[in-house]
Amino acid sequence: MVRSGGLAGLRMRAAVDTDQEPDAGWYAEQLAALDLPALAAQGPGEPGPDRYHYALSVQADDGSSHQLEFGEATLPEALRPLVERLEQRARGAG
Repeated sequence: MVRSGGLAGLRMRAAVDTDQEPDAGWYAEQLAALDLPALAAQGPGEPGPDRYHYALSVQADDGSSHQLEFGEATLPEALRPLVERLEQRARGAG
């Protein structure tokens, strides 16, 4: 995940390798509950001033990959727990 924008325009990055994570099950559950192709097709929506932009890249074990982009205002509720956990990870708190 890359979060950009906001008031300061700083980028925040976080990555997870579920083969190496002690809480891999949590990430697997979150991703399994999502319709990744449908989310990828939604697009980022309209950018807003001083708002965050999220870009998520998901590579599955079967070789498929999905690129998701959302603005802060259009971030689907289904993605919010995953994004919040990744933001914590990027801050070094998770």
